[in-house]
Amino acid sequence: MKYILITIIVLIAIIFFFLFLPPAIYPFKCIAFSEYNLLKKTGNIKFNIAQDLRFYNEQNGLLDLRGEVEDEFGGKYILERKITLTSGKRIDNDTVEYKFLKVEKGKVDDTSEELYEILISEFTSSKESLQLDLLQLRPNVWVIRTSTSFLMACYTY
Repeated sequence: MKYILITIIVLIAIIFFFLFLPPAIYPFKCIAFSEYNLLKKTGNIKFNIAQDLRFYNEQNGLLDLRGEVEDEFGGKYILERKITLTSGKRIDNDTVEYKFLKVEKGKVDDTSEELYEILISEFTSSKESLQLDLLQLRPNVWVIRTSTSFLMACYTY
């Protein structure tokens, strides 16, 4: 009887350990194609972009943004930015935060900093860090959001 009771207690402890253990997400690679239609006082700005989000481990990652931007006056531009992420940490089971180490502008990127800032403000309220909630809908399908908006539904690869 004593051994059965000890076995039951150990099994309950193991179950609770795995229930409250944060899910393993690293390495995390997720790609999505999104269209953002953002209103500005002078008109509508449209971003058609591919977003490649990678967390190599808890400390390092990358956000790659590529696509086309149309400003409120009908001008079209190419966006190609790589944001290197560092100093990552998990805030809770589904939230991660990374600091921006550097933002690299690609050779063909002719998008103004003003337009880029409008897009990146949809991702973060700070130019120094990125905090994201990773909500898994089903295996390999995730919704990525910030505290204020949903950014993308993506498929891991």
